[in-house]
Amino acid sequence: MLFATVNGRPVGTRFEAPAGSFEARVEFEVLGRDPLEKAEIVVGGEVAASFAPEADNPRRIAARHDLRIGRSTWIALRAFEPVRNSVVRFAHTSPFYVTIGNARPRDPDAARFYVRWIDELIDATEKKQAAAGNPAPFDSVLAAYRRARAVYQAAATSAEGVLPGASADAEAAWARISAFFRPPAELADDLGAYRSPLLLDDGRRAETPADWQKRREEILRCWHGQMGPWPPLVEKPRLEELETTAREGFTQKKVRLAAATDLAIEGYLLVPPGDAPRPAVLVVYYDAESGAGLNPKSPLRDFGYALTKRGFVSLSIGWPREYTDARGPRLQPLSCLAYIAANCWGAMAARPEVDGRRIGVVGHSFGGKWALFAGALWQKFACVAVSDPGIVFDEARANVNYWEPWYLGAEEGVKRGRGLVTAQNPRTGAYKRLMEAGRDLHELHALIAPRPLLVSGGAEDSPSRWKALNHAVAVNRMLGQENRVAMTNRQGHSPTEESNEQLYLFFEYFLKRPQAPAPAGK
Repeated sequence: MLFATVNGRPVGTRFEAPAGSFEARVEFEVLGRDPLEKAEIVVGGEVAASFAPEADNPRRIAARHDLRIGRSTWIALRAFEPVRNSVVRFAHTSPFYVTIGNARPRDPDAARFYVRWIDELIDATEKKQAAAGNPAPFDSVLAAYRRARAVYQAAATSAEGVLPGASADAEAAWARISAFFRPPAELADDLGAYRSPLLLDDGRRAETPADWQKRREEILRCWHGQMGPWPPLVEKPRLEELETTAREGFTQKKVRLAAATDLAIEGYLLVPPGDAPRPAVLVVYYDAESGAGLNPKSPLRDFGYALTKRGFVSLSIGWPREYTDARGPRLQPLSCLAYIAANCWGAMAARPEVDGRRIGVVGHSFGGKWALFAGALWQKFACVAVSDPGIVFDEARANVNYWEPWYLGAEEGVKRGRGLVTAQNPRTGAYKRLMEAGRDLHELHALIAPRPLLVSGGAEDSPSRWKALNHAVAVNRMLGQENRVAMTNRQGHSPTEESNEQLYLFFEYFLKRPQAPAPAGK
């Protein structure tokens, strides 16, 4: 028989404590008909203390033990007799429940077990579906498995601390997007022909965060060396308000800011109601109006408008083409655009409406290229979403045209013709040097780690791009992070209602909490 109390209360008691810790005094007595082996106090599935029988009475164990509990969990007691003929008798109480600061108890190991188990069920079912003459009956089964996986993955992620202080909106978002953080089964762990970004220049592999910091600096040094160094950032950049308009439940401000020491640009700052600092997103595209929802010719590119309707501050800016062209090849245009984005981050972070720890960056197509380079080269962006930019070099795709002089192909004294790379129209500029050195954009994906990255893939970024993204997954895993790299897919290049919804949920999940994901380092 097993008798137990916590703070004098019986089994099944629910204790509630404010944020901090809970002091628990466990008192128990175990009485056995036969000699006992041990008794254990279990907290959240882990043994917190173990006790042996009394020296003069092996059928009794009694003790008083104090615990300090720092998280919501449960406490239970169990006792065992020695194993006899491969059989063991034991007793186990029901739990005492402890809730601290209104946080629900989480068991990451149990949740991860169910995720792995469901993954096995999904893989087995997909194989049966592929072999079946009529695959349709398997669709509903797979859909049910994936819904269940999303629930347990959300529990595992929250328990692992990926979302401390997550809002209800954030948790709901995770249940809808968690499946996108997992490549198709046939591409899992497929690293393609890309050189691992974890390999240092001397051939050693980064095995620790300190190793990765050295490797990260090597990658940055190489890319800045090929593209040209940044000028000093603008000191104390600010947004000058030119015009303020009330619009659809939020405030629209036309603004001007110093995007470089010798460049002023205009854009649109959209601010939802409320006084508390908000998460924010920088939207980059050909023009500022598209991101702000003011260009009817650019449907579904209105990321800033849509995110502001969801409670984010947004700043939408356009491409200062003459400025970036004039600086190449000393500073390749894509790197110059990333530099401009970094100064925009500084101006946004200085605003009272914005929480500077929670600023993301997003763009579509050309804007996706811009956002990718901005997120990789400026580590203070808390997360990065890119819509079908072409996330690796691919000379078979005309729209994945990083070779063009307005991206990475600017070269002094050379006027390259527009279009695909051919013998008659060869590579130029930094693009040529990077290709000859065997570099590719998967290194920039790695620079974003451990910050979250979403690729909203379309015609240019099919699921096969997971071969590159798996390298970023590996870097995150080495840094102790899971679920930081995601990819959604659609048929065409243009965004859709569905792909945009997935992108917005990504930002809701990662930015709607008091603290943004850890920065990538210097």
